[in-house]
Amino acid sequence: MKVKYKPEDFVVEEILKEGTITRDGRFTVYLVKKQMVDTLSVMNEIARRFKIPRTSVYSCGLKDKYAVAKQYIAVEKKEKLPRRIEGENWEGEIVGNTNETLSSRNILRNLFNITLRDIHPDEMKEYEENIKLVSSLGFPNYFDEQRFGSARHFADEKMNEPEIIDFIGKRVLMKDWEGALKIHFQALSDSDRSRVKKFKKIMREKWGRWSECLVEAQEKNDIEVLRYLVRRPNDFRSAFFRIEARLARLYLEVYQNYIFNKILAELVKKRFHHHYFFPYFVGNFVFPYKPDISHVSLIKNVKIPLPHKDAQIPPEVKEIYEDILKEEKVSLSMFDTGDSRINFAKSIRNAWERPDEVQWKIQEDEHHSGMKKIELSFSLKPGTFATIFIKNITPLKPKSETEKKPIPKVYDQSGKEVVIYKEQSKDGKKQIIISRSQ
Repeated sequence: MKVKYKPEDFVVEEILKEGTITRDGRFTVYLVKKQMVDTLSVMNEIARRFKIPRTSVYSCGLKDKYAVAKQYIAVEKKEKLPRRIEGENWEGEIVGNTNETLSSRNILRNLFNITLRDIHPDEMKEYEENIKLVSSLGFPNYFDEQRFGSARHFADEKMNEPEIIDFIGKRVLMKDWEGALKIHFQALSDSDRSRVKKFKKIMREKWGRWSECLVEAQEKNDIEVLRYLVRRPNDFRSAFFRIEARLARLYLEVYQNYIFNKILAELVKKRFHHHYFFPYFVGNFVFPYKPDISHVSLIKNVKIPLPHKDAQIPPEVKEIYEDILKEEKVSLSMFDTGDSRINFAKSIRNAWERPDEVQWKIQEDEHHSGMKKIELSFSLKPGTFATIFIKNITPLKPKSETEKKPIPKVYDQSGKEVVIYKEQSKDGKKQIIISRSQ
């Protein structure tokens, strides 16, 4: 199965709460359509175009770079703004005003239209069964891997391993401000443009020689941070707090999201009779295998706070929570930077979510001969990842020759592997086949 084979195969549109958009207000609201560009880049470009601070541009949320997204962006500016504005891979048009800054609280739902391609015809029965099951019962509310773009393969002189997954947020917890800045300035991402990769290479080679680094900087915020380091070469803490606030907060939240995922994975193991692992960038999702409503009832109302110094841990996850923090060698009291402008998020997330308005249609895939496609539409609450829904409906044993992933093993609550069913192989020998549809 292929997701995002074409940009228009993954479309997301924000549905705002009634009354968010008004005729008058100090913020001008654009409906922006974008693809192949992330939300923060669009917001930065709007700020540059209108010659206003980056802090005067607001969005309801961050949308996937590799999707066609329709989202709302509010701009605080006294002068009259142009009706239309556009940049590379995005365009926006004024739809009204608002008196408040936009944030996720303004979103009622996110509406998705997704096309899944290159599906073997023999998988269709299982896909449909899975869609019906997940539509009815829901799925674990993980943060998906696109959330972890700032958790980079990174190395520095303090580590023996040449490559590890490293979190800026954890460096901040450990008061390793220089390490946090190193990841920010040096760690590469597959999505980095060539000029960004070139600058990061220079930052690796010339680290500490701030005047030489400053000459190579092009981004306004990079220049601001490096200018400070030229004046105060070893004040890495203050330099970190000069990173653009929304980006710095995102860095911190990513580590909180990682811990949330680990807690939820352990909770799924405990609440469902059978489960399986689904690997991703920074670990493994744990999904229930063929859940029923009695198991879902044990988790659907559980809320898990992101770790912060004032977090109140519910009894349902207290033991798991404490074990994960101990494993990470951190404590809740450490989740506080001491700076109200850039600090760890104080929020609570549902452990379980359910999609609404689910519809699907099966057709021939015009891009893959002999294969099928599923045109899928549904809506989700803000902050819930459509890609997690898709992972939950994917057959454990794909038949498509293009999908070369290992077949997940299914386990019971004690961690013992479970044989789901057996099928006669062509040579007459018995072999174990894992499948949700049997």
